[in-house]
Amino acid sequence: MSAEKLDLEKKYKDEFDKLFSRLEPLLPQLERGYAMPKIIEKNAILFVGLNPSYDPGSLGETDRYSHFYHLDQEAGRYFKKFREFGSAEHPWTHLDLLAIRETKQNKVREIETNNLRFIWDNLELSKKILEASDPKVIVVANTLARKYIGKDRFKDHSKKEHNVWMGYDFGKIQNDGTFRIGNKDSNLKGIPVFFTSMLSGQRALDLGSFERL
Repeated sequence: MSAEKLDLEKKYKDEFDKLFSRLEPLLPQLERGYAMPKIIEKNAILFVGLNPSYDPGSLGETDRYSHFYHLDQEAGRYFKKFREFGSAEHPWTHLDLLAIRETKQNKVREIETNNLRFIWDNLELSKKILEASDPKVIVVANTLARKYIGKDRFKDHSKKEHNVWMGYDFGKIQNDGTFRIGNKDSNLKGIPVFFTSMLSGQRALDLGSFERL
């Protein structure tokens, strides 16, 4: 029996098209269009990143403004470490919270500052996908993604803490090193979540931390 899958292209393409068609003229990153995995495996280890990187040579005229890729066909070097966690019994899958093609994370922060509505709308769409993904466990492998998913709170002038962006609550760390999603109205309630740094690239997790994860 094959694993259940969530077809992002079939279910969410119109929403991504609408989001990016509204904002394309504003920024070079948005003119590149978006990139998302075509399929999310359900009941799998779900790795959550920030956004796909940008390779100018990877854009053809047919997919300049929309591109859904297959993780098994186009995973490349970036996903090499992710594959080490997977097996027939424990498949893995991946989702970036933002669909913009950008290599430099500081550019994403600039978009947040100057085009807050776009970031908000993209995260709202990603939250819908997360809620429908039915993961076995979530591994958030990016510090900015950690903020967007709701782990990092901020204090206002009265010292009151606020949970913004996607609004997930995580409570206290568990003995196994995970946090559990506590939102009562969420399909993800009780799902274990690991927070870690990137698994590949210049700021990748060190070997010892990777082995513990």
